[in-house]
Amino acid sequence: MRVSLTCLSEHPDFYHQVRQSYVRQWGSLESEHRLFDRQLQRHKVLLALHNGNLVASVQIRREWWGTRYWLANLLVLPAYRQQGIASQLVKHAQRNQRLYARTEHLDGGLYAKLGWQVINTNSSWVVMRSR
Repeated sequence: MRVSLTCLSEHPDFYHQVRQSYVRQWGSLESEHRLFDRQLQRHKVLLALHNGNLVASVQIRREWWGTRYWLANLLVLPAYRQQGIASQLVKHAQRNQRLYARTEHLDGGLYAKLGWQVINTNSSWVVMRSR
């Protein structure tokens, strides 16, 4: 499925929808709501839109102690999964920079399929780096 890719900063009207999708997926405590708000304001957020509707998002975060950029909170709405949208977002995000991501898919999941390499692993997660 083809989607249009843009930034949350260019479409602030999607802010609350992105926030709600993150909270539904990863947390519902008030402290987590504040954390998501800080993350959405501090980091670049890419959006995938289909017919003007938000279908996916991902954050690009810079390490506060260094110069690495990390993908975080990659989320595709359930009705739009398995249609290549996550791949489009990740490819778009890595166009101009090397990125890192941590995944619970011990085989590297999507990132391995996109040619990323494993740089660290343990029994719970894998850290991947784009090429």
